[in-house]
Amino acid sequence: MLKAGALYLVLGLSMLLSIITGSVLFLSYNQRTLIHQVYNSENLIRNANSAVNYYFAKPQEFELGKSKTIDLFGYAKDSVVMQLSNWGIYNALSCKSFIGNKQYCKSALLGIESNIKKEPSFFVCDLDRPISICGNTLINGDVLWPKAGYKPAFIEGESFRGEKPYTGTAKEAPAIFPEFNDLVCDIENTLLKQTAFKKVNINEVGDSLINPFHLEAILIEQAGNLVLENKFVAGKIIFKSNEAITIKGSLQFSDVIFLAPKIFIEEGSTGSGQFIATDSLYLGKNCNLNYPSVLAVINKEELKAPTLMIDENTVVKGLVLGASKATNKWAYLSIKNNCKIWGRVVSNGYADVKGKVIGSLYTYKTILKTNSAVYENHLLNTIINPQLLSESFVNVRVFKTENNNPALLKWLN
Repeated sequence: MLKAGALYLVLGLSMLLSIITGSVLFLSYNQRTLIHQVYNSENLIRNANSAVNYYFAKPQEFELGKSKTIDLFGYAKDSVVMQLSNWGIYNALSCKSFIGNKQYCKSALLGIESNIKKEPSFFVCDLDRPISICGNTLINGDVLWPKAGYKPAFIEGESFRGEKPYTGTAKEAPAIFPEFNDLVCDIENTLLKQTAFKKVNINEVGDSLINPFHLEAILIEQAGNLVLENKFVAGKIIFKSNEAITIKGSLQFSDVIFLAPKIFIEEGSTGSGQFIATDSLYLGKNCNLNYPSVLAVINKEELKAPTLMIDENTVVKGLVLGASKATNKWAYLSIKNNCKIWGRVVSNGYADVKGKVIGSLYTYKTILKTNSAVYENHLLNTIINPQLLSESFVNVRVFKTENNNPALLKWLN
């Protein structure tokens, strides 16, 4: 009996030892596999980041709309596929690194290298008349304006209450507005020609639609008025109408593009995107468009002057643009009371600015509409102060004379 018991004990210990040994080997294998996976993941991320740095070092090697494969370190082990594409008024860079069947994608929105704080805060063309200054108008920075300078004025019961309306230097502006770069006047055609996209019917979109930037764009196009509400949309998505787009306050949006002759954004809307109209654009009260949003009216015909209105108590962070190719149909921008524009306001026509511009204002002519009259070359209680902008603010190329050196504006994923 003792010998049989000893045999059972030996067998039991052998089985236990086998289980322990197998477990150790299994754990060791899993650990090596996990370490290998972590190493590959870190390499994928590192290579994607290196690809972004490569682009900023050699942007001249890239062409819009075309993919480029790069062996980062020359060992045929660290390849990345990169593509520079147009996304509205900005460019977007997508980098995809891969090892075996694993891949990692990283995308960024691009602006240009510039320091808006060191550029003129206010530009208005010299039309042989001084700028009339009223109320608490103050421009923090340099100005480019008529040779005649400025004069205090009395409008709506308010006279100029400061010693001088600007804090920097004043220089004479030209009589001609700076020329826009080619993209500004042809954003829609450039976008649709250079961007690969798949069409989706608006009725196929559920409560949410998210499309990462390393994929092809989604185009949602509709004849007539396109009404958008009660949805969350984000990423590489284009909404297009041949008549009008109405954006309800219940729509949540991020980095999306909207194209239509007329765009109406209802009161209380919040999000970020590019809104590009050819006839008119209205942004309602109490809206908040996050950086880097774009509001633009761009007219290429002489049928009607394009208009852009930003209603009271609204905040826009990015670019507000009015452009008209028609010589007899001036773009008209209106920024109502208690609005804040963080970035640039540009119009090659008229600009009626009653709110604050935390950035710069460039316009052919200022205009002031009140309940009783319309005044040209007047500013009333206008505040322009680029010094309050964040150091991380990145500009967008609007004029031909501006540099085209890329800068990182925003990570997209």
